[in-house]
Amino acid sequence: MKLQTKISLVVLPLVAVLIVGLGVIASYNAGKQSHEAFRHYMEGVLQTYISQDLESRHNLLINNHLDELPSFVELFQREAVDALKEVKLTWPGDLKIFKSDGTLVSDSTALNTREIQDDWKEIIKHWAEASQQEMSGHTTRNNNAEFYLAEYFEPWDWYIVVSLDDDHVNHTAKNIIVAMLVVVAVGCSVLLLLISTLSRYLFIKPVQTLKEAANQISSQQYLEQIPIHSRDELGDLARDLETMSQEIKLSHELLLNWKTELEEQVEIRTTELHESEQLLNMAQEIAHVGSWEWNIGNNKIRWSDEIYRILGFQSRTLDESYENFLAIVHPDDLEKVSKTVQRALDEKSPYSLDHRIVMSDGEIKFVHEQTKLEIDSSGSVARMIGIVQDITDQKKSEQEIQQYAETQKTLLQEVNHRVKNNLAAIISLLHREQDRFSGVDNQHSQSLLTDLESRIWSLSVVHNLLSDSNWQPINLSLLCREVIDKTFGAISSTKKIVVQTAPSEIEVNGNQAHHFALIVNELATNVTKYAISNEPAKLDVSFHSENGSDLIVFKDNGPGFPEHILSGDFHENNLGIELIFGMVKKNLKGHVELANNNGACTKIFFQREV
Repeated sequence: MKLQTKISLVVLPLVAVLIVGLGVIASYNAGKQSHEAFRHYMEGVLQTYISQDLESRHNLLINNHLDELPSFVELFQREAVDALKEVKLTWPGDLKIFKSDGTLVSDSTALNTREIQDDWKEIIKHWAEASQQEMSGHTTRNNNAEFYLAEYFEPWDWYIVVSLDDDHVNHTAKNIIVAMLVVVAVGCSVLLLLISTLSRYLFIKPVQTLKEAANQISSQQYLEQIPIHSRDELGDLARDLETMSQEIKLSHELLLNWKTELEEQVEIRTTELHESEQLLNMAQEIAHVGSWEWNIGNNKIRWSDEIYRILGFQSRTLDESYENFLAIVHPDDLEKVSKTVQRALDEKSPYSLDHRIVMSDGEIKFVHEQTKLEIDSSGSVARMIGIVQDITDQKKSEQEIQQYAETQKTLLQEVNHRVKNNLAAIISLLHREQDRFSGVDNQHSQSLLTDLESRIWSLSVVHNLLSDSNWQPINLSLLCREVIDKTFGAISSTKKIVVQTAPSEIEVNGNQAHHFALIVNELATNVTKYAISNEPAKLDVSFHSENGSDLIVFKDNGPGFPEHILSGDFHENNLGIELIFGMVKKNLKGHVELANNNGACTKIFFQREV
């Protein structure tokens, strides 16, 4: 439905209501005004007759002092009655004079005097009895309705009544109402035509222009100016539409640019994605690592091309499902794989697993699986993503390495056994030499053999510790304790010696361990030689760090070092001290400090080898 039709549908009922309303108002006002006009006319007739014919004659009687003479009064009254008959009314009606007792004095029509008197007698008496009353109204005589108005002339006790034909009055009023309705209808029609013209000019045409502009904009025909120049809401709307058209034009141009750029970027990204996919497939092929994705809801698994190669199938020739994957798992690993997957689903945690698969030709491969889980909003596992790596070569290498390690371990055990046997043979030979010299008075040779045996035992302790640790670094505190116990056990079994070795986290490698074994052996031997006279002999071993160097302190409760030893005079009878100083300086990159503090105190500073 067009806007003009809508406006007409709204305006026409309003105009119709307006016409009816105005007609009702006009009818009411026309009837009221017509009766008022007749009333004013009747008042004028009465006032004219009373002032010109009655009051003038009455004043003339008074002025001539004739009002007391009845004959003159009657004469003047007859003249007034005659004058009444001469009054000409414009509309059908008549003039009547009554006395206050209802007697008819005169009637301008002089018809049916008796009947007139009877009709008006009660009305006149009512007026006479009720003063200050409106003397007007309607009455019916001989089936004719009359509209009347009366005035009372007190000097002569006359009621002068003028009456008009009520039908004539109403007919006149109706004519006036019809005329008013015609005028109103014509005016409303003109108003409707004016409203229609103005609405078309002010509303319909601009709205049609806006509609055409909107259609052009919607068809991407952007406008710079819309031919509406009014300064009202439609004009504002037109200017807003112009601005919107330019903004849409600019936005459309930007969108086209963005679309072009987006298409270029999509093309670039597609190419990059294709290249990345190729690189991924190539990397998976080189690394023997395939990727898979398992949708738990529909039990569908998507495998990469490398998984097909690992499993020994042509690409995309196998139904990708969890059941088909389990079908190629090695029977001995099937339960482990199933339980691991089910536990991952139940506990919602990823898993890492190595297992075997059986190829279609019977070949057995080792694979490694690593997974990641995706949890949906309900807390359930929605998807599992993982990789499969062919670790068959790695497993074979591990087996070869393990076999090699076992072979080396066997060889090392054999070497250790032979070294121990050789050391035991050397110690046995030293015992035999010591026994051979036991009857000979040669204390120096006896002492040399004992010291040599002790040193070999200390090397044997180091060898055992390193062998037990697979030739890894050993704890220095443990080394000192084992060497001291071995030294004291080999040299003196009758003297009581109390040894306190503090714990330490210092570890030394095999090279330094041999030197420390010899050094500790020499210091422990010195205790048995020089501090054994005290009961019981004591040896305290502690470990410290000073100025970036590690430090071992050996302290006994013996007589201490001689002065020439403290001064650095090492003669031939102090081979052990010389040996300690030489090994610390050359092999441990450190130095030795000697002091007496309620016994001999030896501090050995050294640098640990990395």
